[in-house]
Amino acid sequence: MTARTVVPLQSRVPEVAEGGAVGLIGHSDSDPWTAYTLAELLTRAERLPTFVVPNLLARGMNLYSGQPKAGKSCVAVNLVHAAVTGDEFLGAHRLVREDGTGVFRRVLVLSTEIGGDLEYGERLRDLGTPLDTTALQVLNLHEPLDRDRWAVLAHQIRADAETLVVLDNLTMAGEEDLTDEKSVRTVMDGLGRMVRSGATVVVVAHESDWGGAQKSRPLGHTVISSSVRCKVSIAKPHPDDDENLTLTSKGNRQRTHVTRLRRGACEAELTVVEETEAEELAEQRTARKRARDEGTKDRNREIAEAVVRDCQGMNQSQVAAHLAEKFALKVTTAATNLSRGAQYGALLVRDGSSWSLGAS
Repeated sequence: MTARTVVPLQSRVPEVAEGGAVGLIGHSDSDPWTAYTLAELLTRAERLPTFVVPNLLARGMNLYSGQPKAGKSCVAVNLVHAAVTGDEFLGAHRLVREDGTGVFRRVLVLSTEIGGDLEYGERLRDLGTPLDTTALQVLNLHEPLDRDRWAVLAHQIRADAETLVVLDNLTMAGEEDLTDEKSVRTVMDGLGRMVRSGATVVVVAHESDWGGAQKSRPLGHTVISSSVRCKVSIAKPHPDDDENLTLTSKGNRQRTHVTRLRRGACEAELTVVEETEAEELAEQRTARKRARDEGTKDRNREIAEAVVRDCQGMNQSQVAAHLAEKFALKVTTAATNLSRGAQYGALLVRDGSSWSLGAS
């Protein structure tokens, strides 16, 4: 066996040239880095645009997340079908270059769920994916991979810029649960090896079932979100609605884009029915806030006028009780607003048990 010669990094760095110019660092296949000049970076950027599909599929790492049974895998299956056949992704986006050739030459699905590989096969068959295609392989990962085995897998895949990799799903891919940073990093770093080779990767993941602002956050460690370039949250408009899906996407600039889908004859047959850009969403939010503010002003005016009309001779506690009954308010809230001059209380002037409207 021939011993591998390790060349010290220092020996590869040219000496400083006359005038202070430093030579360029090179790289080889055995180096854990790749060096580019600015011109080379811009050439790569021109050849490989940031997004394969605007707002929905970026070059690099993508995260498709949602609650269980929200339709995450159906969107991923639709993408795989489009990449393999040349059909439109979500009935609206063809995965082709300007010269008409396909963006992806090969597609790999890494299935971690028991029976997940069979489910992909059935859904792809229902979409009409040719059974004899050689552009697609489904790898059934029987157990979580450690760092070394991720490296082996990435080496065997030999991904390039024409490779699409789908991991479905992240929950079953790690050696520990998704709150364990080391376990999550192992998976994301393994997929990162494929990204650095040029592949586009989609990670299918579950979302937290917490309410409020956390509802659309991917379940697990923050390493997940920080590792991806494009995040797409997939949800049903209503838990009982099996016909429609809503995709809410965010890229590096955190600009929100909403795509509404409708299902066709089979689960993974999805078609875009509406797309809303970030600017329009911002305008809609501003309009809703303005409407709420106007509605609040009108209601406060109505309550203040009721106090002047109905509550002469009453003390503050009596007025609060009257308002609670008439407007379905909490007595404590009404009393607080009256005493502190908040909301409708700000519109009132009190002189003993006499009430009047102040200057608005």
